[in-house]
Amino acid sequence: EKVKNSSFWRVFFTFLDFFEYSRVYF
Repeated sequence: EKVKNSSFWRVFFTFLDFFEYSRVYF
């Protein structure tokens, strides 16, 4: 379960980084 939770946060922060990156260009 710990790994599953960690994976979730990794995807979550990756999505946030993508959002910030997109916001800079759009």
